[in-house]
Amino acid sequence: MQESPLAHKLSDLERTQADVGIDEEGRLCALARIPTERGPIEKAFRLDAAGWAQIEWTLRWRALPAGVLRLGHVTLMPEAFDAGSLWYATHNGGTGLELHAVTGAGFDHGAAVSALVSCRQALGATEGVVLVGDAERTVVVRVDLACARPLALVSWTPSCGRWLLRLCFTLSESDETRRGEIPRDPEDPQRMRLRIAAERTTAALRELTAQVDAGRDRAARIHF
Repeated sequence: MQESPLAHKLSDLERTQADVGIDEEGRLCALARIPTERGPIEKAFRLDAAGWAQIEWTLRWRALPAGVLRLGHVTLMPEAFDAGSLWYATHNGGTGLELHAVTGAGFDHGAAVSALVSCRQALGATEGVVLVGDAERTVVVRVDLACARPLALVSWTPSCGRWLLRLCFTLSESDETRRGEIPRDPEDPQRMRLRIAAERTTAALRELTAQVDAGRDRAARIHF
C-alpha cells in the first residue's frame, strides 16, 4: 500500500476486529481501524441493495511520506472472464471514453523506472470512473472525486495459460521532482472512496454514455 525507499511497507492488511452493522441508509457496513507506524488507517466497507460495494479509506497521518501510496486493488478472477476479449477503459481529460484491449505481452503501469521514478505511466480517470472486463462482463469502479483525485494503474501478466489483470489507484508517486513528505492537516485527513459493481458490458457502456451525454454538449463516442 505505502512504500518508501529503504523502509518497510505499510498496509491495511493487518488482522483486526471490525464493527459490523447497518448504517443510517440501510446498508450493510463493516468498520475497522488499523494501526500503523505512521498513524491509524480507518477503513469502511458498505454494501447496498443495488449491488454496489463502497470502500473508503481515511489515513489519519500527519504527512504522506516520500514513495508510493496505492489503494483500491481490484483483481479479476480468470475463471469468470474471457482472456480473448479483455479490456479496460477510462477518460484521460476528454469527453470520450478511451478503451484499450488487453492482449499480448505483459505490462505494468506501476513498475518503477529507476530508483528515483516509481511509476512508468498512469491513467487520468478524469471523470472518476474506470471499467475493466471482457466482451460480456465489466467491473465498474467509480471514484468519489470530492475525496481524492487518484490516478489509475493497470497491470497485466499472462503466464502458461493463466493470467493476472489488476487495477489499483495511486495517491502518491515519486520522481526527481519530489521533495520529502507531503504534510496533512490532522483535522482534514487523506481519504479515498470507491464504489464497485459488476455489470453486463453493453449495459455499463450504455449507461456511462448516457451520463456523459446528459452532462455535456457533445456525446462521447464509444466503440467496442
